[in-house]
Amino acid sequence: MQYRVRNDGQDGRHVETRIAVVGCGGTGGFVAEGLCRLLGDQPAKLVLIDMDRVEPHNLRRQSFYQGDVGGFKSQVLAERLSRLYGREIGYSVYPYTVDSHRRIFGAYGKRGLVLGCVDNPLARAAIAEGMKSTGAWVWWLDAGNGHHSGQMLIGNTGVPDQLKGAFHKDGLCTHVPLPSLQLPSLLSPVQDDEEAPALAVDCAEAVEAGDQSAVINQAMASIVVMDTASSAEITSFSEKKLIPAVNTANASGTRNDLVSQTAFTMIS
Repeated sequence: MQYRVRNDGQDGRHVETRIAVVGCGGTGGFVAEGLCRLLGDQPAKLVLIDMDRVEPHNLRRQSFYQGDVGGFKSQVLAERLSRLYGREIGYSVYPYTVDSHRRIFGAYGKRGLVLGCVDNPLARAAIAEGMKSTGAWVWWLDAGNGHHSGQMLIGNTGVPDQLKGAFHKDGLCTHVPLPSLQLPSLLSPVQDDEEAPALAVDCAEAVEAGDQSAVINQAMASIVVMDTASSAEITSFSEKKLIPAVNTANASGTRNDLVSQTAFTMIS
């Protein structure tokens, strides 16, 4: 039997939805653009998070160009996609932490989706820890890949009792174990086997060395976006509320200072 997950609030009302793409490199960059196409004019709030800068060896397999080299991946993508799709996009150039998770998704009852597109256990551990601080209406979809294949896991709870009665007869699933519980090795250093290049080099360097397909990330991103559209049902949104921002930018690049207490920036 096929099950579907639902993410429209505990009482069934449509509430504010926020989507965080954690990791804007190989898979995350393509996921971010796919989400912009998917969301259209829906008012969901999209935030891109990555502390890394674009390097020359990223250009072959990631969604960047020569002129992007030296810029923060999250900022470069947010500004470009904001201009292309005419929507407000947030970005952060700081690591993803429990604090940033809480700032994005707020208290219990907020509806949201974390798209984990990272290639190291420390980043996944930060997402897993952040998920403990919010309610079950924030889902975590984790995407990972090896040389020529990958996996995708989705979940929203680390509390065993919440899994009791989670699968309804009508095919609705309200709770699924977190990806880090389904596959605990996500939080462990990757071993050097035939489907997982050693973490002595990053994914871009693995491509240069011939250890990873140059197009596997695009394939994974397509699957993530398609699953986001069909399984998580995130395309029915309402209520327009901004995430607090350090500053904003419009398509012409004009910036206005707003709130200095948070690390997020909104692009419009």
